[in-house]
Amino acid sequence: MHKKLVLVVVGLIGFLWGCSGVKSGSVKMKSDSLGRRAACASGSLSCTPEDLGGRLFSGGAMLNSTEGYNITLIGASESVIEDPSQGMGGTIAFSLLGQTVFGSSYSAPGEDHFEGNPNITEMEFNFDYLDAEFTLTGTSGGGADDTWIVRTVYATTATADDVSGTMQKGDKLIKADGRTNFQWCNAGGCSDTRSAVASGIYQDAAIVGFSPPAQGNQNYVRFEVTLSTPLTPTFAQLDAGGITWVANFNVANAITFAATPATLGSRQAVLNAFQLEDDPANPSIQVALTIE
Repeated sequence: MHKKLVLVVVGLIGFLWGCSGVKSGSVKMKSDSLGRRAACASGSLSCTPEDLGGRLFSGGAMLNSTEGYNITLIGASESVIEDPSQGMGGTIAFSLLGQTVFGSSYSAPGEDHFEGNPNITEMEFNFDYLDAEFTLTGTSGGGADDTWIVRTVYATTATADDVSGTMQKGDKLIKADGRTNFQWCNAGGCSDTRSAVASGIYQDAAIVGFSPPAQGNQNYVRFEVTLSTPLTPTFAQLDAGGITWVANFNVANAITFAATPATLGSRQAVLNAFQLEDDPANPSIQVALTIE
């Protein structure tokens, strides 16, 4: 069973016909449920991360008015805000532990979209990758006792300053806390170079095999997530601008292991056993959307 990964978001950026104009706002991303540097239990198959971050290309929400209004929540550039269904390469880095706050602009829906008090029940996100940080103790022979960061890739391809080469959709990479670069792994070991471990490379099979819907950006494994509680914004709220939308992720037990940490004795074993509860075919992420 997938655990709930609850997200409370801060800041909308939108486009489509029937808008009342471009407004300024801000987005805050945080979590009140992080593991706070508590080691994962050596006998447990689930764990709460100490931080969850990564890089985001776009995010949006659907106001379910009579005509429907797609509000782009976050965009890597002005062109992405105008049309997030095209392009690739996120520019928005975030950390829930660091409570990332960034400015934004959004195209507010016109007043005609608010007849009947419509609400927002769904959001979509295109992540380049997500990084989950956690600590293990009591592993087999102490061989995997460390603080680890595991990266999962959701874009067709992605590059980053902390990786030597190009990451591909579904790749899982790992590094110890304090190490500069992430590494790819297979059963034989880990390497800064993807080609060195290409045979049997560890990946997330659900992400590798995921086919994007016909509508939307084909370069990403898109997360279509349901709000835990529908948000009913008013025309006056969105038209006024200056809004802060707060995203508070509930990441309790968001990490699962295929084997208990007590049986893991190497970094490649940790990476192979790791999974973030984020199956794109049946997303476990929920979003609670609030406005400040």
